[in-house]
Order: sequence, then C-alpha cells, then structure tokens
Amino acid sequence: MKAKAIFGRIYGSALVFIFIYLLAFPSEAAATTESAVELCLKTLIPSLFIYTVLSKIIVSLPIINKSASVIGIAPITLFVGLLCGAPLGAKTAAELYESGSISKKYAEYLCSFCNNASLPFVVGFVGGRLFQSTEIGLRLFAYQLAGSLFAAVVMRIYIFGFKRINEKPRSATKRVPLQTALREAVGVMASICACATFFSVLASVTARLLPFPFSLLIGCLLEFSSGCVSASRHGEIGVVLAALSIGLLSASVAMQVRSVTNGRLSLKPYLLGKLLCGGVSVLLAVIFG
Repeated sequence: MKAKAIFGRIYGSALVFIFIYLLAFPSEAAATTESAVELCLKTLIPSLFIYTVLSKIIVSLPIINKSASVIGIAPITLFVGLLCGAPLGAKTAAELYESGSISKKYAEYLCSFCNNASLPFVVGFVGGRLFQSTEIGLRLFAYQLAGSLFAAVVMRIYIFGFKRINEKPRSATKRVPLQTALREAVGVMASICACATFFSVLASVTARLLPFPFSLLIGCLLEFSSGCVSASRHGEIGVVLAALSIGLLSASVAMQVRSVTNGRLSLKPYLLGKLLCGGVSVLLAVIFG
C-alpha cells in the first residue's frame, strides 16, 4: 500500500475518533472552542487585521516596485512577514505572483522563509505576556530570524539552485483600493481564525489523551499560538518548545498558507523551509536559553 493511502486512512480514522470523543464530551469541545475564539478576538485579529489591510495596499504601490527593482523583492517580503506576521508573508508572495510580478517558482521560494510570527506577537504576547520577560521574546524573535535567513540560503542554493529566479518584478502591480483591501482582509481573518480554532480543539484533545510531554509537543505542532501558551507554563523547557512552535508555525498556519495562496503554490517548499527554521530556532534556544 502506498504511503499516501496509509496516511489517508490514519488521518481519516483519527478524525472519526476525535469526532466521537467530542460527541462524548461536548462541554470540553465547547470550552476549548470558546477559549480559542477568545484568543482570536483578543490576540490574532488585533495583531493581524490592520496589517493585512495595509500590506495589501502597500505591496501594490509604485514605490514598492521601484524599491524591489533595486534591492530585490525578497527583503521586502521578509520584512512584511516579520512585522505583520503569518500568513501575510505567504499572502504577499502569492499576490505578487498573481499580479504577474514574479514567477511561481520564486513565489514558492519566498514562502519558504518569508512567513513568520510577527515581532509584536513574539516580543509582546509570547515574551512579555506569557513568559513575563521581553528579553525572552526578543531572543525567540532573533532565533526565528536566524532560522528564516538560514532557510533562505539553503533553499536558494540546494533546492532552487543558484540561478536567479525572477527576483526583480517583471511588471508594475495594479494599485489596490482601500475598499478591496478591507473586503479581502475580512476573508483572510475568517480563514485564520477558523484554522486556529479547529487546530486548538485538536490540540486540546491530544492533551487529554496523550501523556506529557508528548501532549505538549503535539499541541505546539498543531497550533502555534495556543502551543506557546501551553509552553509558557513549563519554565526553561517551555522556551525551547516555544522556539519550536514559533519556528515551525504549526499545522494551523500551514493550512492558512494553503488558503491565502488559493492552492496555486506548492506547499512543499514552505514546509521544508519551516523545518529548517524550526530546527535552527530550537538549536539556538537550547544553546542560549
């Protein structure tokens, strides 16, 4: 039997089991969903919505085309991803591809390292609020940045090759009206919150069924924001797990990337890039704390 078919059966069986479990414990499902929705309303939407709107408009401005022709589109997309947060790095790359500014291959390359947790989220929420230390937040952000740059180099040399892959925009993007940016941002927020809520519930089920530390590890892999919340309760090892969760950005964000790119870009380069970023982030967290 092919690996894909085996994975499909395991995946389907797991979903059926989780469905039955949640039917047996409806109060737990409701409580977890309520907690996840609260996280979306109080953290994800406030930290992403305005940036989603502005990034859509800014990327379409003539000054961005001129800047990209000088310094390249990769630094600009990385900057957007680091300041605005996931999945806006991937969304920016997809929009540049859809506008005809860059090739599909180059958009997939950008997705492999430009989609990251934002500076305000990592430093303010994870560091300041969860770990009660802005210094920890700054270290976690630095680990993620180092991992992203490492992934950019490795993906460029060993996966996509040395050849330039339409790094400079081929044509000017069409300016996006504010009304259009607002309408599309609402759809993006709905997708992000839906993914975050769904995977938060799955993480809660695994926390009930699996022993520690496997439950915590799986939770970090499923949904990175709730994973960081859980990791913050476990001291020094929690910093390492938070670095892993931020570096990998979880299955939830992978689904968000799939959604905001409309399935037009391959997810394989993104997943490989996140594995590289997560590995470097964890290694630095182990070494430097």
